[in-house]
Amino acid sequence: MTRYLAVICPECAAKVEHHCDHSIKKELVDLYAWTPEYVHPDVYKAIVKAGRADGWLEKDEEPKGRPFFGSQGWSYAMFSSKDTARSFHAFIDSVVRAAGFDPHELKRLAEKRLTRENGNREKQDEKAKQLAAEAAFITDNRQPLDERKARFVAALRERARSMDATKLDGYLHLFKYVDKYLGGGLGDTLNHAIIAQLQDEAKRGGAVHVEFFDVLGIRLYHQGTASYEEALAIVEASGKYDPEHEDARRCATFLRVRGPEKDRDARFQRAKNGAWKAYERKISDAA
Repeated sequence: MTRYLAVICPECAAKVEHHCDHSIKKELVDLYAWTPEYVHPDVYKAIVKAGRADGWLEKDEEPKGRPFFGSQGWSYAMFSSKDTARSFHAFIDSVVRAAGFDPHELKRLAEKRLTRENGNREKQDEKAKQLAAEAAFITDNRQPLDERKARFVAALRERARSMDATKLDGYLHLFKYVDKYLGGGLGDTLNHAIIAQLQDEAKRGGAVHVEFFDVLGIRLYHQGTASYEEALAIVEASGKYDPEHEDARRCATFLRVRGPEKDRDARFQRAKNGAWKAYERKISDAA
């Protein structure tokens, strides 16, 4: 349910409206954080040249990698006029205020997100290097088969932690993962046997799943656990709502617990205080 608040200004009788919609805030932060991934080389050179000629860019400074709407990295160099650039940003900030938000706060959230994403990229690069080393060892026939198999299983267990073993195709994408990141693994026969064994172990372990969704019903996070009690403990520990938190569970609006005992399955929605409350309607899974 979207909440709504309106206040009448006592001076001019203008009505100030505010709509409590988490998705609007997220979209506005997305706008401030958006950074162009590609600009035509000739256009980019012209922007940089103009910015340096007019003193808006230092000798070694470039707008690349900076937000388009949430910083002056592009606008001052493009317009070569402080007044025009300020007007450009002022119009954007006015729209944000009209939606009921503080543009300075959202810019801080956008900057925080970009800092986090840059850190995540570094972690991903490090993870890719580790996977490449594992793939080299797993596919090296000179190494003992038992050790190669043990490291192969460990890598797949880590990958499968967020997967649903109860679905028919729950573990199918592990085969693609093996081909893409683990050098093809140990061969088709062993690969199939190991993946089938891991899926069977997960099913026998209880296979109760906790799924977190955003306001649009898109799945943000999934975790498998052995019992409904553990699943509910995960729900309790998921924390207060925060749409910009690095933990996807904190950004979720809806939540679903499901497993082999249908009468114990449950759905939840965030209450206005950020806590989880029972939710009876269907949750769309667009993931």
